[in-house]
Amino acid sequence: MVDRRPTLRAMKPGNIKGISLIDVVKGLRANRQSALARLPDALVPYVDGSRYILASSWYPDDDFMALSEIITQIMPDPGMDPWTWLGCFGGRKAFEGPYAPLVKEGDPGESLARYPEIWRFYHDQGETIVEPAGDQGARITISHYLTTFPSFCRLQAGHMEELLRVAGATSARITVAEVGQGDEPARFDARWTLSP
Repeated sequence: MVDRRPTLRAMKPGNIKGISLIDVVKGLRANRQSALARLPDALVPYVDGSRYILASSWYPDDDFMALSEIITQIMPDPGMDPWTWLGCFGGRKAFEGPYAPLVKEGDPGESLARYPEIWRFYHDQGETIVEPAGDQGARITISHYLTTFPSFCRLQAGHMEELLRVAGATSARITVAEVGQGDEPARFDARWTLSP
């Protein structure tokens, strides 16, 4: 079968749901002066209050990543990688909130298997595949998506780790196996444990 999807070079930048932006923008607004001093002019409306963020609307991925970069610079040290922390924080709010029905309590593997559906709620492009790797492991691939660079991958790793925890994993670890360059996909390895 021939893959007829456009190459990344032929794709336009993607969009992300507003639900992802809301807490980042709240954090920037709470630190308005510091944020405004770092923001490019095009992003100022997010922080000065002249642009409203609607949870169900689409916003440029590039804006989300640029705003997230600023929040990682001005937030207090979370005691871990700030990008992973952002992913964990957003994941906790999502998987205990609006996306809770997608979490299968007590079954982290099944919950992670639903990540392709979760991805489509957040992103208007890209494809996610989850393949089992042993009893408590998986390989996740994100392809056909423009925004696969190290900080984005660490954010996604945190998001998926939190999904595993909310589903009942006593420990969860997602490692970035490949960031992906050009048309190459990003790959992640997942491991988790459950209490006996």
